[in-house]
Amino acid sequence: MKKFSMFLAAVALVAFTAGVSNAEDCLFDSPKKAKGIKASMVRAVASCVGSITYPGTNTSTSTGGTPGCTPPFYYSPYSYGPKGSCSYQNKGKTEIPCSDGVEAECYNLTQQVKCGGIMDIDGVTPIDGPAATGWSLQSVTRPTVNDITAGVAITIFDFPVQSVFPCVKGCGKGKLKFKGNTNDLLAGLGLPPLGVCSSLAPQTIVISDPDGNQFAVMGGGGTGS
Repeated sequence: MKKFSMFLAAVALVAFTAGVSNAEDCLFDSPKKAKGIKASMVRAVASCVGSITYPGTNTSTSTGGTPGCTPPFYYSPYSYGPKGSCSYQNKGKTEIPCSDGVEAECYNLTQQVKCGGIMDIDGVTPIDGPAATGWSLQSVTRPTVNDITAGVAITIFDFPVQSVFPCVKGCGKGKLKFKGNTNDLLAGLGLPPLGVCSSLAPQTIVISDPDGNQFAVMGGGGTGS
């Protein structure tokens, strides 16, 4: 069963969805098409300078002499195996009728995460059992919507959402899997779905381990082979 926790005041939540336009034209600048994001996830590492781990640089590159920090400090003790990877995808669409079964139309954003080859803290054993439970997808999103009551567009404050990976089929043996959408999230909070004129701009997308440490963030990279 999908578990969601949202850290927002009830008043702010109501303000986020109430009065959102379903029938009017969008009152804010938006591209004709913006279907979503598809990205790889790289390991989350501490900043080289200005963190507790690295108050200052301790090395420089052999070529060019660019200041740096070594070794890289990973927030999470878990790791990618030789073939390990995580991918994130979100995809939004206008639903007519809305899949909530009530509204005539709405905007619904689906998020999906797939991971494989995740190693336990020993660096050798794929996560399984207790080590495969408690992982989560944490996001911070900046929404812009129509406020039809006031007749203006409004950008709501950035809000955090934590979605816990369900440990059912697709969990364990080094694998993690999650899929959820805004309609289900808002329905679980007793709120209506988003109106069709909605823009959701992710500020942070993070996979966190069972202890809440950042494991992976959106990015790109290679292994040299």
